[in-house]
Amino acid sequence: MERASMAGGAMASLAVKLNSILMPKYELMTGARADVIFLRAELESMHAFLEKLSTGRDPDTQVKTWTKEVRELAYDIEDIMDEFMCRAHAQAVRANHESSGFLGFTRRVTRIVAMAWTHLRLANELKALKARTIEVSERRSRYKFDEDIWVSEGHMGADPHINTLYADVPDLVGIDNQVNNIVEWLMGGATTLKVLSIVGFAGLGKTTLAMEVFRSVEGQFSCRAFASVSQKFDMKKLLKDLLSQVEPNEVDRMDTWEDGQLIRKLRECLLNKRYLIVIDDVWSKSAWEKVRCALPQNNHNSRLLTTTRIESVAKSCCSEPGDCVYRIEPLNESDSKSLFFKRIFGDKDGCPPQLKDISDQILKKCCG
Repeated sequence: MERASMAGGAMASLAVKLNSILMPKYELMTGARADVIFLRAELESMHAFLEKLSTGRDPDTQVKTWTKEVRELAYDIEDIMDEFMCRAHAQAVRANHESSGFLGFTRRVTRIVAMAWTHLRLANELKALKARTIEVSERRSRYKFDEDIWVSEGHMGADPHINTLYADVPDLVGIDNQVNNIVEWLMGGATTLKVLSIVGFAGLGKTTLAMEVFRSVEGQFSCRAFASVSQKFDMKKLLKDLLSQVEPNEVDRMDTWEDGQLIRKLRECLLNKRYLIVIDDVWSKSAWEKVRCALPQNNHNSRLLTTTRIESVAKSCCSEPGDCVYRIEPLNESDSKSLFFKRIFGDKDGCPPQLKDISDQILKKCCG
């Protein structure tokens, strides 16, 4: 669905700015900081909902109106964030060029007053945006929006991660350090089963990173399997996918088995082995809990790796001491440019001169 995708894209770039503005250098007022955290959580939920809508059939007018409202809300928040960050940067630059003496003192006082006014203005605007966000969220509940209304029964679209799962290694950009960090964690630590959850908003490359880790440790685990949960969670399909990779000889018999039989067989196959299971694109705590019961605890250095775009789900996956939530970061400017140019022009240095300015604008908007 085009509208849902557009709104989701707006919030993806906004998420980076909301995270950035929480950094210590911006010294937000306490109330303003709390409001930013609230907006980030609400927009994360809206983003996840819009991602679900994007997989379904065309929505009705009511849903289109709500989606447009969400998109405009995201754009307005982004405009305010941009203005504040620009003003804060300008004031920081002026602070570095202040001289001593009476004139310098006067300029310093003026700058401090201006900074205080900027922060106060931001705090007031955040309160208004918070109220507006609550109203938009409540409107969805009031009119009983439900994603199942727009997802046709039996609709099984193509897996959106197919290209990622089978991407050639030379096409990947900017993930070497992240792969090394996760592999180091997987290969070390206690002998008991541990979980690492990669979390980040859509488009940052969580599935790509998980697959590269999966490839990098080939041969280090006696059992490995990679399966996706996605929005429309099908427990039987996921169990059969895992079991077919762990025990290929059982494939012919699986179609007649119920969930309980599949779980028992999967646990039996994994119990006394060192295994690595990757569960990609987990959307809810309940889905994770169902998957987790099929994966046995043992003392053979086994590891679970999950990916999700929802922070609370990542924390649910990593509920035991020693588990790890790994927050994936946006690409830096150089890697962003290399990836963008390779995808669009076929070469990291292939941008035509006449498209350089517009390419730079797109890269700036995407925020890595």
